[in-house]
Amino acid sequence: MLKGKSLLKYLSFVCIIFLLFGCKDLEGEGYRIKKDGVYRYYWNPIEVSSEPHEWLIKGADPKIFQVCNNSDWAKDKNHAYYKDNIIFDADPKTFESIDRLYGKDSKHVFYYEPYTHTDRQISGIVSGANPNSFHKTKDDKYTDGKDLYHANNPMHVYDIKSFVQVDELGYIFKDKKYYYLIPLTELDGTILKRCPLSDYKTFHVLKEKNSILESPYMADKKKVYYDSLVVEGADAKSFIALNYNYGKDNYRVYYKNKQLMNADIKTFCFDGFDSSHDVNHAYKRDSIIK
Repeated sequence: MLKGKSLLKYLSFVCIIFLLFGCKDLEGEGYRIKKDGVYRYYWNPIEVSSEPHEWLIKGADPKIFQVCNNSDWAKDKNHAYYKDNIIFDADPKTFESIDRLYGKDSKHVFYYEPYTHTDRQISGIVSGANPNSFHKTKDDKYTDGKDLYHANNPMHVYDIKSFVQVDELGYIFKDKKYYYLIPLTELDGTILKRCPLSDYKTFHVLKEKNSILESPYMADKKKVYYDSLVVEGADAKSFIALNYNYGKDNYRVYYKNKQLMNADIKTFCFDGFDSSHDVNHAYKRDSIIK
């Protein structure tokens, strides 16, 4: 029977093993190296099970398989891997992980995020990135010193020093000359737009009226913007975002970036994303329906 220091050492060892293996497993995914091959495993969060799902990574060599600093990346003498994906363009001799999303070798930077909110895989070589200088900054930006990168795309940032995130979700950014956004139709991050702004200091995202939700409307002291478009004629000082698609100022009502002609400002209210009414009419998007 263990007593005193021996018992304490045993309990400490058990705690360490639990922390290293038990807690790590519960995070969701990892590798298991067995005699017959290398397996990737995961827990399905909607299932109650004591054992994870696992599948064989075809071609992986269990004798020399190495998990990188981040456990989503690994390599053997033939390939580098992201989870169960072979990265065919990677050089396993020089490959290393940067974090959960990025890895690199001597020639390329790689980005992999196969499970996105759009069920569309974004992966592959990060275009134009220099692997020798590519790194993650203290404020969670990815840069090689020449440009910033979002997913596997260069952002073509005009001024890195003044570049900051504007919204809460990480879809809208700005520097001293432009604002950058992932358009509403491309929220998987594969397309980025750079749009001129009028005033860097005052540029901000507008929240929906009486809500904590951010809208696609943005403004500075001179102009109002909807997504990547300027809301022509809008009065920036008095403009408010009513909901996701409707906004108004002291003079006009707007659907996205278009003026809603003949709308009565005082009685106008929205009924849904694309429907609204005032004392005179009902509207669908920017058209009168009755």
